[in-house]
Amino acid sequence: MTEKKTVIKVESFAPEDLLVARDWTSPLLDECPYVARMMLVSLSDVKLMGFKDVTAMELRASDQSDYSADASFRLSKVNQADALFSEHRYDEQTDDDSMAEGWLRLEYILADVDGDGIAERICVYRLRDKILKTEVCSHVPIATFSPILNTHRWDGMSMSDVVSDLQKLHTELLRQTLNNLYLTNNPRTKVLTDANWSPLANIDDLLDSRAGGIIRQRDANAVTEQVTPFSAGASMPMLEYVEQMRETRTGVSRTSQGLNPDSLNNTATGRQIDASAAAQRIELIARIAAETLLKPIFRGILKLLTEGGMEKLAFRLRDEFIEYDPNEWRDQYDMTVNVGLGTGDTQQKAQQLMMILQMQQSGLALGLATPKHIYNAQAKLVENAGFKDIQNFIQDPDKAPPQQPQVPLPLQIEQMKLQGAQQTEQLKAQLADQLQQREIQRDIQLEQNKQEMQARDTMNTQLLEAEKAKLDAQIAQEKYNSDQMHSMQLEQIRLDSARMIAELKAATDN
Repeated sequence: MTEKKTVIKVESFAPEDLLVARDWTSPLLDECPYVARMMLVSLSDVKLMGFKDVTAMELRASDQSDYSADASFRLSKVNQADALFSEHRYDEQTDDDSMAEGWLRLEYILADVDGDGIAERICVYRLRDKILKTEVCSHVPIATFSPILNTHRWDGMSMSDVVSDLQKLHTELLRQTLNNLYLTNNPRTKVLTDANWSPLANIDDLLDSRAGGIIRQRDANAVTEQVTPFSAGASMPMLEYVEQMRETRTGVSRTSQGLNPDSLNNTATGRQIDASAAAQRIELIARIAAETLLKPIFRGILKLLTEGGMEKLAFRLRDEFIEYDPNEWRDQYDMTVNVGLGTGDTQQKAQQLMMILQMQQSGLALGLATPKHIYNAQAKLVENAGFKDIQNFIQDPDKAPPQQPQVPLPLQIEQMKLQGAQQTEQLKAQLADQLQQREIQRDIQLEQNKQEMQARDTMNTQLLEAEKAKLDAQIAQEKYNSDQMHSMQLEQIRLDSARMIAELKAATDN
């Protein structure tokens, strides 16, 4: 099973391989009546494109494609003029026909092919005199870019074109300055000869320029120096002038790059002016690239996506995954280019946005600004700070929950009164409930205290009875002990009395 997929690619090619109508004056080629791209292809490439009836001889015959006058001029500036019209610029003859090379032209022409009197855009695949394919297309899928635009020309200049002549002049001046310095330090030597042009000094000694070297001569004036005046000092101001011309053309100065040794005492305002001027030149180049290159490229990609046959695309937008069908898109949108230049002017933009935000906040009460305007200013501040996820910092008013409609002031007062009365009644009910709860808690506490007291009284009575019984037992024991002791004492007294009576009786009897 073979599955076909359409792939959209963006490919760059040299401007020498682009042919444009001679009288076209804009870098935007969408309305140009004739645009062509020359492609160096092999026979294998042509076969893979679907042109099976092309032969190696026909492909090699197309190798004689001529360059345009603009391409010849550009190539001559980079010293490639000798290779301009060579018979085989890239291809070397080979016995393998599949590797034979030639030039295939993709021509985008405005022509009336259906006879309705309106020119349509058609694409023609051509090998010199043989047309391979003709089809209707929607646009010219080619975009051009030049950093510096030329008036009334479709092609502009690069930064190299602007300063290449100055670079050559600077190189020539520097080379002549060094040559003068070399001749000053090592001057040419004049040698006196005789009538037969034989030197009166030893030539080998003259060729050896060692310090303290010996020169052998037969005459006192045989060797003299050809003095070369030192004029290299006059070249230094000229070199500085050339450098200033280069800074003027490019807008990039030594001061803005921090390379000027005399810029230490310059004011901060002067340095900021230099940096702003350089940034403006860079911003202009970036804007030209965006308008003439990136914008047509993405418009072309959009047209190809909306021609049909594309599956649905799923991607993340504002932290949400969204699915879109390219077949439902329009093929044209209004685009606004916003050039970003990194962090070069971040601080300046932040200050400007803060001023705009303060102005919006002051004009919010007067109706000069809305919450959406304030959100836009704050979103730009977040973007300028380098953060992409704006929704993580502030919320879009359009996505905020709907607010309740505004109520007139008298109704608001009545609502406040009703709310106050309701709150008063609620407070009274809460106080009554709290008092009732407190009374219930008090009764419960009193009952608990009473039960505790009764329990304590019962326990005290039992303790008193036990103590009384214990005391009665102790008293009875003590009484018993006392009675026993008293009985013993009485018995002892009786015995003592009987003994004494017996002794007295005995004494009396004696």
